[in-house]
Amino acid sequence: IYRELQEETGVEFVHVVKSTSALEQALQSGEPAAEAVVIASPKEHHVEQVLLATRFGKRVLCEKPLGLSAQDAKTIQE
Repeated sequence: IYRELQEETGVEFVHVVKSTSALEQALQSGEPAAEAVVIASPKEHHVEQVLLATRFGKRVLCEKPLGLSAQDAKTIQE
C-alpha cells in the first residue's frame, strides 16, 4: 500500500513503525529523517503519538478521531 501511496501522492514513506515505542526510537535516532508523521494507529494511541511527534518538531497528519474526548483534543491543541 505504501508504494501505491507514494506513486499517487509523490510523498516518500521513509519509515513505517508499528508501535509507540518504535515511533519514539525512530524519532530519537533521527534516521531516517522525516518532515512529518502520519498517525494511523488504533484511536486509543492517537493522543500519545501526536504529542510525541510534535515534541520532535514534526508535522502530524492524524487519522480520525484525534482523541477519545474533547479534553484529548484540547491537550493536543495546547
